[in-house]
Amino acid sequence: MHATGKVVESDGRESSGASVAMYAEPDAKFLASMSVGDSYSPTLVGTATTDTAGNFTIDGAVTAGSQNLRFVASDLKGHATEWWEPEKANASLVLKLGSVSSAAVAGGAAIAKSNSISSTLMSSYVVNDIVGQLYSTTTGATGDFQYGSGATSELGVGVSLTGSVGGWTTSGTTSANSTLTIDFPQQASTSTWKKYFSSQWLYGKYKDVFSTCVKGYCSVDQIQYGARPIRFNGGAIVSEAASVPTTNPQYCAPYDPNSGVTADYGSSITWSNGVSIAAYIGINLSSKTGYSTSAKNACKFTKAVHLCGTGGVPSQGSGGSPNPYLIVVTP
Repeated sequence: MHATGKVVESDGRESSGASVAMYAEPDAKFLASMSVGDSYSPTLVGTATTDTAGNFTIDGAVTAGSQNLRFVASDLKGHATEWWEPEKANASLVLKLGSVSSAAVAGGAAIAKSNSISSTLMSSYVVNDIVGQLYSTTTGATGDFQYGSGATSELGVGVSLTGSVGGWTTSGTTSANSTLTIDFPQQASTSTWKKYFSSQWLYGKYKDVFSTCVKGYCSVDQIQYGARPIRFNGGAIVSEAASVPTTNPQYCAPYDPNSGVTADYGSSITWSNGVSIAAYIGINLSSKTGYSTSAKNACKFTKAVHLCGTGGVPSQGSGGSPNPYLIVVTP
């Protein structure tokens, strides 16, 4: 795994000489088997020290089945923890010491020398997560969303130093897969509709202990808490969206009566509050499910309509990027 990035201080200045460690998390099957009280230790797969511009590069061997990555950066002023998905590792990661976005705190001297992390599952919560959406401002269109087995969602991670409600902040995302094929209720052609499609995940509250271990003896450097997904539970929940997103005519394509289309390619939007976990930690977390053969919108039309994307035509996003974002049927 090749990862590059930058470490900066809370004021945005580059952090020269900061320590960065990359850990691989266990695979989905292992996490799904965990019960409250169980523990695991992520695998340290690479380390680096930032240059004078705060940049770092880590090359580490990630074993098959390691699903997500955890980065920890620290210097004498603070430390930051950020979660990252393997497919994103070639993108540039920014860890901001002392920032809310990277869940950092002052004082990184102790954690800089840590060489071991132990994560214990303290409690678990069933939460709803938006996995799809579909909108129609006209009659004559049916819509059917399917969230298939193996479909991948990017789910937000929370971090806290106390584990108390109100002390949590966001800290990156992890990949999590559906283990069921769920066909959501078909939306009728006799009415307009604006719908969110949600399923349920089991989230865990973990106690993460950073330690320095020498010849089997360990001393605790830092304790923090994390909220992250354990497993997919399933469920088909349809709710009403607040409004229909605005579309640009250049991102629309016409469809004649008795035609149809399946959107199974490209990216969807990131919902900043897609994971409804605020009742347990005080904030909601993000979610995103891209369109694929495992997560797709199928529409059929009984009259002439247009199918539009908010960030590009549903077949291809603007500028050659596969990003239709949200899909809307219009007259």
